[in-house]
Amino acid sequence: ISMTLLQAEALVEFIDFSGDGVIQIDELDKCLRDFRKAKREGGLQQVIDNAIESRVDRVFPNWLVAREDFRLIFTRFAEDDDSDSNKEQLKVQRLFGVEQEKRSREDMQVLALWMQRNSVLPGLSYKRYLDLSKYIHFFEAEPGHSLCAQGEIGDAFYILFAGEVQVLVD
Repeated sequence: ISMTLLQAEALVEFIDFSGDGVIQIDELDKCLRDFRKAKREGGLQQVIDNAIESRVDRVFPNWLVAREDFRLIFTRFAEDDDSDSNKEQLKVQRLFGVEQEKRSREDMQVLALWMQRNSVLPGLSYKRYLDLSKYIHFFEAEPGHSLCAQGEIGDAFYILFAGEVQVLVD
């Protein structure tokens, strides 16, 4: 297979599942298995295109752009463009709807970066957000639906995309 430098960079970033800038042997092994499967099924170009599309920037890798100290120096990454923000929100909502077992590495990277940018559970490392992105899923509640009751032991937490939540305490 032949690919451009941009495609090769996106593929390396795709392999770096943990987002730490270091490719672990288990990451490489999983990527090679995914690569072989995509090649057999004829979807290799789609995998490469998706990896490129999920990048925040074409020069800097996502793990670097996600760092707060990097954003202080390169302020263009700190600015929120409204149209880009809306596109990102729609993409994130769509990705939350993808079954957890069917999420790709780039899907989880996009979800992790979104959670980090929006301070979901502040203080977590990017790697922990990646771990969380494996398990989080989309749930749409009808008006009047009770998410939990006072005194129950919780087994979930919720991120509100839109709408309102009322908290009642006895």
